[in-house]
Amino acid sequence: MGCLLYVLHGNLNYHRIDDGQIVSSLPHIFHQNCFNNLAAVANQIGELTVVAELMRDLQNRVAGTKFDFDLAGLRTKVLRYPRGGGYLSEHQHPLEPQRLGLITSLSRVGVDFVKGGTTFRTPFGFVDTNESHDVGDIIIFRYDLIHAVAPVDEEESIDWNAESGKWSMLLELRSTHGQSTAKV
Repeated sequence: MGCLLYVLHGNLNYHRIDDGQIVSSLPHIFHQNCFNNLAAVANQIGELTVVAELMRDLQNRVAGTKFDFDLAGLRTKVLRYPRGGGYLSEHQHPLEPQRLGLITSLSRVGVDFVKGGTTFRTPFGFVDTNESHDVGDIIIFRYDLIHAVAPVDEEESIDWNAESGKWSMLLELRSTHGQSTAKV
């Protein structure tokens, strides 16, 4: 029975507001749209499927992986960090087996939000992608680099119903979900 429930839950698409109160090793504030079953939404939002497949193909080519969208592979997430939202700490993912992270920007800097976004701690210093990661751009990074999402327009009050904020699309490997660690 437990396996059947996992298969049913593991194949559901869902939306959730994570307001910083959800128990997580990586505290965060964002809208989470998780697509465990892209085929179920292909008729409504086919563009999502096309972009996700292009991202998966890029992931597999560059990282030398062979992931697919299934219960043992990848799922697609669209996150909206409302003004005032972000990750509340830097974090790090395990390098293997994903090897690379891909973050596609779905927002325009200066239109949807002013400041905030993905930052990295690299061997060469701190990198802030806010001014250069604009709509349609993909950040490709070594998956174990320490990174964060700096608060988006942090002086603004959070409005969960507003369309503004920073929208991002990413691929998550199901087998390593929950293995990321916060860095202080």
